[in-house]
Amino acid sequence: QPTIDLFASHTNTKCKRFYSFRPDPAALGFDALSPDKDWSGELAYAAPPPNLIPRVLHKIRTDRASVLVFLPLSA
Repeated sequence: QPTIDLFASHTNTKCKRFYSFRPDPAALGFDALSPDKDWSGELAYAAPPPNLIPRVLHKIRTDRASVLVFLPLSA
């Protein structure tokens, strides 16, 4: 079961804890891709926008993170 949603808002988060795209008082913070955010140590949920997919995959490798990632199918 994922414990943190990396790309959410208080209206669409899949977990109690989440990072948002913009400052949100209910969020742990914003910009989950910033270098000070460490994704290791828990199972994260991510449904990133398509333009961020390469950065998300790089961050997963760098942090050696466990992330349930939802990606769009290409045509």
